[in-house]
Amino acid sequence: MASGRSAHIHRENVYALRAALFVAVLLPVLIVGFLLAQSPVFSGQEVAVGKTIFTYQPPSRQGITAIAWSPDGTHIASGGADVQIWDAKTGAHSLIVKDATVSGTSVNAVGWSSDSKLLAIGGSDMGIWNAQTGQKKLSYQPPVQHSSPVGTLAVHALKWSPDNTMIATAYTYRYTKANSRNATVVEGVDVWQVSNGAHLFTYHVARGMVTSLVWSPDGLRIAIGGTENTLSAWDATTGKNVVNYAVSGRVTAVDWSPNGMYLVSAANSLDIWAIGTSRKPIGILEGTSGAKAKTVADTLVKWSPDGKYIASVDTVIHVWNSSSGADVLDYANHQNPIKSLDWSPDSTDIASSDVPPVGDPNSTSRVDVWRAQ
Repeated sequence: MASGRSAHIHRENVYALRAALFVAVLLPVLIVGFLLAQSPVFSGQEVAVGKTIFTYQPPSRQGITAIAWSPDGTHIASGGADVQIWDAKTGAHSLIVKDATVSGTSVNAVGWSSDSKLLAIGGSDMGIWNAQTGQKKLSYQPPVQHSSPVGTLAVHALKWSPDNTMIATAYTYRYTKANSRNATVVEGVDVWQVSNGAHLFTYHVARGMVTSLVWSPDGLRIAIGGTENTLSAWDATTGKNVVNYAVSGRVTAVDWSPNGMYLVSAANSLDIWAIGTSRKPIGILEGTSGAKAKTVADTLVKWSPDGKYIASVDTVIHVWNSSSGADVLDYANHQNPIKSLDWSPDSTDIASSDVPPVGDPNSTSRVDVWRAQ
């Protein structure tokens, strides 16, 4: 009888011990595991790292402020104190474009014609050069520069039309009128003919400076982004405003999707807009943690030619899946602020340039060519 009671007591003690162990050890483990599984920080897709193929060091120490990959994929043009054209596969230098800048100024925009034979360049001057010889073909001056030739021109952006017949340029022109002490500042976007440099029309923004522009793939519209909450699209043949998007903040870059259905803009956030929906974006690019993509001054954004990816810049370069919005690859090898980037025509690689801090004699500008997929 005593032994039976003892066995009963032992079984109760064992059950109590097991319950205590479950509460003290196993239950917290299960709870933590469940919370980790629900956390967006840990459930997000792992971000790959872009691998450098080669680095191009320009002859000049001045920063590289503009780069463009030729449509045939063979060369890259880089602009700064001058304009260099070099081999896109090896980095071997090909030629220097002659008379592309005025001494002491910088090139801010470069762009290839679709046949890779011509190069449009904008800085303190703008025009078209032969990309094989480096010789200037023609110059373009805004109408205000013709009427008031004593002034300074700064080109911020330029783009060829899809059919290669026109170029759109965003610029600032400063001049002083006779008998006036105050400078007059003109902000405009000009569309002009490639064949002879003839001015077609000027689009004036209501306020602020246009920092970025892009043609729609069908060539019918031009989208612009600017400093004063400006994101709009307008008719590329008449200059008539078509739509204004409800963007917040300084728009530093804008690009059109290759299928012509969407715009992506960089301002306080990286927003994707449906062409016919202007009141709010249809998507915002966010990291795997759910936090909005960090944007800083001079943020860049560029859609890949195949439409599958979007590259953007804050302190590093992010490559996003344009369908899911996932950050799929990052590139963080630049030590200086990133100023320009462009995709290879086959959407596999990216060329990106940086600018060293002013007054730093030990830092030089460079272009990295790296694998983006």
